[in-house]
Amino acid sequence: MMIVSIIVMVAQIVFAVWCMQELAAVGTWEDALLINWFHLIKILMNLFVIQSFIKRIKAKQPSGPLGYLSSYITLLIYLSFLFVYAGDLSPNIDIIHLKLLWAYAATDSVMLLFSWGVQRNVIARRNHLFTFSSYGVTQEKKDDDLFDIRYLPEEYMSDI
Repeated sequence: MMIVSIIVMVAQIVFAVWCMQELAAVGTWEDALLINWFHLIKILMNLFVIQSFIKRIKAKQPSGPLGYLSSYITLLIYLSFLFVYAGDLSPNIDIIHLKLLWAYAATDSVMLLFSWGVQRNVIARRNHLFTFSSYGVTQEKKDDDLFDIRYLPEEYMSDI
């Protein structure tokens, strides 16, 4: 799941750089300041998340994009306000440059839904294992053996 997310985020970074170059060809930095800042925030956020995913992969710790759900919601609010105040943007900048920002929202949504689906399956398996009754194994032994399976979904339950 983290590898797929890293690939999507690298593609988003490439897309952001391309969009910023297109904006530079149309006008100045000041003309597209709010759109460029959105691209920069997205680049910095993706670099941070990629770095944390690489650290977790090396440490063999599970993770996913749902851990950064609040950041994705904040960017979606920023994007929504850009569209609310689209009339206040510079007339030199075409509206297509603003509409291209929805590519981030679409790919982030797919990434979050994929992560949620994977974690939902893990939660179902965890619940099944806890309800499994074996007469030779004590509940304490099951708790110890299933700690990793139990911990992964509980880490993200507050973000869902």
